[in-house]
Amino acid sequence: RRITRRNYRRIIGLKVKPEQESLIASNAVSMADAYFYREAWMRAIYLDNKPIGFVMLGINSRKYKIIRNYKPFLYIWRFMIADDFQGKGYGKKAMQKVIEYVKSNHNTKELIVYTLPQNKSALEFYKNLGFKPTGKLLLVGDLELRLGLE
Repeated sequence: RRITRRNYRRIIGLKVKPEQESLIASNAVSMADAYFYREAWMRAIYLDNKPIGFVMLGINSRKYKIIRNYKPFLYIWRFMIADDFQGKGYGKKAMQKVIEYVKSNHNTKELIVYTLPQNKSALEFYKNLGFKPTGKLLLVGDLELRLGLE
């Protein structure tokens, strides 16, 4: 669902497990990022009428003239499921819907995600969805994984 002035505080209030807090930005920081980076697409994840998570895609469509053959790309910028709802399959279902959204609404051949190498649960989660590590490590320390969409 869209994040609006009616539900944004509930989304900000969602928390991951304490041991995961250093591995992902808070939803408040993510929403601030989305405000300043207009290429961000964010949604709340609901179970019935209860918010249980947050997802934000980055749609990097800028034209970089210094990079030859540059192609725009989509990436999962943030994804979280609240502590009480983890391990129940909701994250997998939500990510499958995100992947379907990307396939239906964007002309891209792959979806990218970046995660810290020490975030073992996220690495397993994305690998189980078909994302493959590329071996690339960003300057900030994130590992890149890619999912083919064809």
